Amino acid sequence: MRTATIQSTAEKYIISVDRALIDSTLLADMMNKLRVEQLIEKADFDENILDIGRDIKKSWRSKYEKEFLQAAKKVTDENSG
Repeated sequence: MRTATIQSTAEKYIISVDRALIDSTLLADMMNKLRVEQLIEKADFDENILDIGRDIKKSWRSKYEKEFLQAAKKVTDENSG
């Protein structure tokens, strides 16, 4: 058997992979990544999504950064002493 083959039908792609080439966990991870990519493409985000993400981070920082850093320092102090 070749290491990998792809067959196409009217409704599906059928991918065959030699077991010696890839383990099932890695194959499942790859399929999950393909699914995420498909969902992202389907969502059809425009370029403004990056601006929205930056605004969310900026808003979070202005509200919670001080509390977060104080809590992190407390955990660090507890673990080191």
